[in-house]
Parts: sequence; structure tokens; C-alpha cells
Amino acid sequence: MTSAAQANSLVKVFSYKLVKAGYSTPAKVSIGLAYGRALMIKAGHNGGGTAHVVYIGDVVNAAAKLAAQGCNGYLVPPMMIDPLFASNLNEDHTKLVTRDWTRSRYTANPINIAMNDWYQQNCTQSRGPTVGSPQVWVVGARRGPVPGRRCSGCQGR
Repeated sequence: MTSAAQANSLVKVFSYKLVKAGYSTPAKVSIGLAYGRALMIKAGHNGGGTAHVVYIGDVVNAAAKLAAQGCNGYLVPPMMIDPLFASNLNEDHTKLVTRDWTRSRYTANPINIAMNDWYQQNCTQSRGPTVGSPQVWVVGARRGPVPGRRCSGCQGR
């Protein structure tokens, strides 16, 4: 969950940089988290610099399908979590997820504290947070989840 929070925070910085560079639409990225076994295969030439790791299995397909549901609609958080994955989270991380009964999944919008602090110091946004948006939770060095700022969907994380 910590790595997913870091990826989520990185998207926030990337979106800011895209808008600052003149692109009209910020990045919209979703993350699917599933639990299970996957086969890891090293593909390519060993000495040729084209060796890549490929993951194969049902869990990879499940995570991809979950990711397709994230940020898919108004106020839909970017992170979709399989119920089995959510049941394996520790107590602190369990507080970060919310059950989405319409999709039979869990959702989350965590961010990394250190990365969010850097963002607050180095990036400024022209528009503020929107009332009624999904709750953002921060994950990092502090004890437990700390409620963060409300955001304007996936684009203003």
C-alpha cells in the first residue's frame, strides 16, 4: 500500500508539471491492487541489455481490470482494491480503504506524506480543492493515517 501511495503522489506532481508545461488535461492514472500468485519470467537476451521481467497470471489480469475501474466516473478514487487484498492489509492501512458496494471492491486515494510535503512546498495550483470530492489519506512516517485535503477527483490529487 505504501508503494501505491507513492505512485499516487507521483501522479499528482506529474499532473502539475503537465499543466505547467501547457497541456490542458492533467494526467489521469488509476491503480489496481490484487492479491494472488504470479509467474515471473525473465524475457529477452541476457547479455544484450534487452532482458525484461514479465509477470503472468490471474492476479495480473485482476489488477488490470481493477485499474480500469479507477478514476472511471465522477468522484471515483484512483485506487481499486480486490477484497482479498484488502483483507490482508495491516490495521493502519485498513483505515485507508473504503468499501465500494456498487462495484464489490474497496477504494482508496492515499498519498505519501514526504512527497505531498514536497508538492506543497514546490508546486502551486491555480484551482483549489473541490468540496464533496473523495477523501485523500496520507501515508508515511507519521503514526497511522492522517486525513488529508479534499481534492477534485483524480486530477487534483
